Amino acid sequence: MWSLIKWFKGPSNTGDQYVEVSMANPLPVTTVGSGTNIGSMTAEGTALPGAARTATTNSADLTNANGKGVIVVLDVSAVSDSPSITIKIQGKDSTSGKYYDIITSAAVTAISTTVLKVYPGLATAANSVANDIIPTTWRVVVTHSNTDSIQYSVGYSIV
Repeated sequence: MWSLIKWFKGPSNTGDQYVEVSMANPLPVTTVGSGTNIGSMTAEGTALPGAARTATTNSADLTNANGKGVIVVLDVSAVSDSPSITIKIQGKDSTSGKYYDIITSAAVTAISTTVLKVYPGLATAANSVANDIIPTTWRVVVTHSNTDSIQYSVGYSIV
């Protein structure tokens, strides 16, 4: 017979958070930030929900609880006129509170999907893949080069 143990960490704005461990599934299942840990070192979430935007937008600080890297997906679903944006992943220095760039995409001007990957040991590819780690605190910045409207969302997976 398999045993099941739950440790409750207390209430949160998204419901009770807990760690669940069983002999059948010895990897913990937890809630992390705005996403859900799916039983390994992966946490998925939304950095920026889908919306039309005309100015540079920063995500809130995001937390990497236990991963080494991240996959960030920019999904552009509508454009008007001639917008141009770039997406970058920034780490945050815990001492100074300052952000530093890890990777920045090439300009995005049309309906498309852009993927940025950060992980130690990956072969570097300009504007899309960084051989680096994702720090404990990080964020996504989408920089607009003009005020033309562009609708997009940004999701992520910690790996």
